[in-house]
Amino acid sequence: MRLLLTLTTFLLLLIALSPNTPVEAGKPTPVLIFTERVWADIRCDGTVDAADAMPVLLWIAGQQAITPPLANGCPSVFHGVSADGFPGTWRWGDVDCSNAVDIPDLIAILRAAASADALPSGACPLAAQSVLVAIVGK
Repeated sequence: MRLLLTLTTFLLLLIALSPNTPVEAGKPTPVLIFTERVWADIRCDGTVDAADAMPVLLWIAGQQAITPPLANGCPSVFHGVSADGFPGTWRWGDVDCSNAVDIPDLIAILRAAASADALPSGACPLAAQSVLVAIVGK
């Protein structure tokens, strides 16, 4: 009888810890917390300048990009982000929302730093545009 009770308890625990059980389904859905950021301000210091191009340039060159800590509300470079009012998710640094951090992103940052008109890229914020951004993953 004691063995049966132990096996039953073990089985119930195993079922409860299984990822396909209603226990998992009852977990709250993650909430996106949006923070106001300037699109293309990779370092999150409030303005787009030439220094924001450096992490993107390092990424393109295959080097480690130095990023601000996530604790200050700034996404680390290349974290997944979502911009409120714009469909899709991109990497922080993918300024033109092409799903790649590359030379056109570097050009968009430098154009914004030079106060040149931003080039529209469809369903993506313009470089230097203030938007609400949420971090959605790595």
